[in-house]
Amino acid sequence: MAHVTGKKIGLFGLSANPPHDGHVAMAKYAKDMLGLDEIWWVVAAQNPLKAKHQLAPFEDRLEMAQIMAADHDWLKVSDIERREGVNRSFDMLNVMRAQNPNQRFVWIIGGDNLFKFDKWYKWQDIMDMIPIAVMARSGEMKEAVKSKAAKRAEPFTVRDP
Repeated sequence: MAHVTGKKIGLFGLSANPPHDGHVAMAKYAKDMLGLDEIWWVVAAQNPLKAKHQLAPFEDRLEMAQIMAADHDWLKVSDIERREGVNRSFDMLNVMRAQNPNQRFVWIIGGDNLFKFDKWYKWQDIMDMIPIAVMARSGEMKEAVKSKAAKRAEPFTVRDP
């Protein structure tokens, strides 16, 4: 078996429209609960499930995320989607893993995203390529656990103690 080196990193995709203290709190919770070294906020170049007019310009959202992350040495901000010209999580994850072969990644999503995860491009392939941690906000998991993605992941589910 190959020895895995590198950091354990949580990849947290967000529109950052705007980023807020709740994003920081969820990132910190995920870091602590999953024993991660860092969280990387991946600012969406253009969320395919949101209309372009709903989002502030990418540069503004990126800058706001960098300002929010500046006080936390474990929280980094990535512009990989804009830099590499990708806007789907599947494509971003492939590029991220190729550019960082020694890192161990976990994809962090909110429970609201689990509910609609089966609408994502190549969602089943994403589930096969990377561990996914679902962070719940009160009230949103009741429906999310009934989703296609939750049913597909059920054999691998680990619940918060």
